[in-house]
Order: sequence, then C-alpha cells, then structure tokens
Amino acid sequence: MKRLFGLAIMILGLTLSASAQSGGRILGGGTPGPTNGGASGGGGSVGGGGLSGVGFSTLPSHPRASFASIAISGTDAEFVPSTFLPFGDAVAAGQAILDAEHASVAQEAEANSRTPKAKAKFALIEDAAGNAVIATPR
Repeated sequence: MKRLFGLAIMILGLTLSASAQSGGRILGGGTPGPTNGGASGGGGSVGGGGLSGVGFSTLPSHPRASFASIAISGTDAEFVPSTFLPFGDAVAAGQAILDAEHASVAQEAEANSRTPKAKAKFALIEDAAGNAVIATPR
C-alpha cells in the first residue's frame, strides 16, 4: 500500500513538472497562457483532458540588428598610415633584424649581474612580543 501511494505521488509530481515545462495545465482547468503554435492542454477538472496536446512557445522573430558606428579619435596630425612593403622587401627587412648582432646568453647574464639591484626602503622585523614592526635600514 505504501509503495502504491509513493508511486502515485511520484507520478503526480512528474506530471506537474512536465506540464509546467510544456505550458499546459493538469489541475485546475481552463486554457494556459497564449502560445504561438501547437495545441495546448485544457479541461475543466482533475483529469479532464489535461494533456490533450503539447503547446510549444516560439521566440518572436526580429530583424537582424545593425549598428552604425563611427569611431574617431585624435587629429589628422596624429594619424600615421601604416606602410606596406612588397614581399621581397619585407623578407629583406626581417633578415636584417635577424642578422643584427645579438649578445649571447652568457653576455646578457653578465650584464644583468653588473646592474645595481634595488634596495628595500623598509623592513619588517619581529619584536620580543611577536608583533611586526616596520624598520628603516641604515
């Protein structure tokens, strides 16, 4: 008996959720809200033709959006048009960049080690009570 009662509650719950998703009514009769096509559920009482048809709402059709936009910033004096190089000239320019003398990794590392490093202006130290104290180096 408990199984039958539980099964009935489960079927009723699933039926109500399916009805809510499709836009039809199961309990309470009448017709649901307007739809754009298909049949819809109706009926006057419990079980009175609740799922006689399924109504699917469609999205309204709108024309494609078109945005006219113009972006202008700066002045004519600031405008510098980009240049176009023929393929042969572009290859020659790229090869000139590659042929330029580059330092080796060891030379770059040595130059990096010779540059002075930034020193900290403040230091955080701990006092005897365990509190952080900001100290300035001398």
